[in-house]
Formats: sequence, C-alpha cells, structure tokens
Amino acid sequence: MVIKMKLAEALQERADLNRRIEQLNSRLYRNSKVQQGRNPEEDPAELISELDGCIARLEYLIAKINLSLIHISE
Repeated sequence: MVIKMKLAEALQERADLNRRIEQLNSRLYRNSKVQQGRNPEEDPAELISELDGCIARLEYLIAKINLSLIHISE
C-alpha cells in the first residue's frame, strides 16, 4: 500500500511538472519576442532557470517511477 501511495504521488507530481513545464515554455516564448527598446515582462534567464529545474526534477521522477514499476511487475 505504501509503495502504491508513493507511486500515485510521484505520478501526480509528474503530471504537475508537465503542466508547469508547458506554462514556462509558453511564458518564455512570450517574453522572448519583445519590440526593440522595450523590456520583457519577465526575465527570460529566470524562466530558463526555473524550466531547467523542473525538467531535472521530471527526469528524476520518471526514472524513479520506472524503477518502481519494474519492482511492482516482478
């Protein structure tokens, strides 16, 4: 039961991260197109940093989820 609960939590976090990554990509795209002489609404470097962190966490979760699924199926 504990493994399934943790797996369910990891799957939910994976879904949340996928949505967050999609949002960050959209925000980054909007802030990368700015007229000359104007500043973007958000700092693209900060968005990229946050995006990198989300992607790293997602990669970690995917690996853990896959390992859990291997152990469950054995």
